[in-house]
Amino acid sequence: MKFHKLLHLFMFVALVSSNLFCNKEQGPQGFNSIIRTTAETAGTNCSNGGYKVESGIDKNNNDILEDFEVTNTSYICNGIDSNEPATLINVSAEPNGDNCSSGGYRIETGTDVNKDGELQASEVTKTTFICSKALSYYAILNQSNTEAPQSTIVENSLELTINWTRISAGKYLGTLSRSIDLEKSIILSTNHQYVKCQFQNDHEILLMNEMGVNFFADGFSNYSLSIKVFN
Repeated sequence: MKFHKLLHLFMFVALVSSNLFCNKEQGPQGFNSIIRTTAETAGTNCSNGGYKVESGIDKNNNDILEDFEVTNTSYICNGIDSNEPATLINVSAEPNGDNCSSGGYRIETGTDVNKDGELQASEVTKTTFICSKALSYYAILNQSNTEAPQSTIVENSLELTINWTRISAGKYLGTLSRSIDLEKSIILSTNHQYVKCQFQNDHEILLMNEMGVNFFADGFSNYSLSIKVFN
């Protein structure tokens, strides 16, 4: 029975490994959702042992979920009777939709009733989802005289820094510390009547204080800049 459980654990880890990076569409300089699975010994979380499933954002881009990156932990436990059929698990990519607005993973579990070592659709008893989350950068900008805009960062799960320079009156260029994949869903929002912004390329933002048609001027305050990137 011990070998039987280890065999299913090996099959599970192999299955997860083959699906681990299904959302990895953001390019080498983006962040991706990632999951980690380990055997859970008998104890408080699972009285007869089972699996521990952890998920989070791969912030350091090493394709490994580190302890500090874990944001969600769940357990899939074996049955109480050791003679019962093994508990199996199936992990697959979940596309953008009602279950996960930004995509993620579908985790199906159930009992191997026919003991064929595979989780059939008719054997699935529980389905859960681990969803990707949007990473964001949110800052308040102020600009006066001929100085470059100054920013106060409010939120920065994107771990970006933006270096602002003044190009000319009312026009400013922000250089990002790393590139952003423009193929992803990105929201670049403002809250100012005259200040507008747009991506010049994957690592530069153009900010313009347009007071009239083709009339640009320095000076604005409490301008909010928000960037959201969905994995």
